[in-house]
Amino acid sequence: MIGGRPVSGLGPQVAVHRPSDLLPYASIEDGGAEAVGRSVEAAKAGLSASRWSKVPPRERARVLYKW
Repeated sequence: MIGGRPVSGLGPQVAVHRPSDLLPYASIEDGGAEAVGRSVEAAKAGLSASRWSKVPPRERARVLYKW
């Protein structure tokens, strides 16, 4: 998901392994630099469109610490 939308075809499949026995149980796409760039831009747009961006940093920290 990037910007609230499902995405696919960004990169090769990478196996995800269980830490307990190292057996593969899923696969995900390795999106690489393009996916990172798209994600960062979506995050910036989401932040600027929200009320959260207007909350002072100390207040944000307090809220996140409680969470």
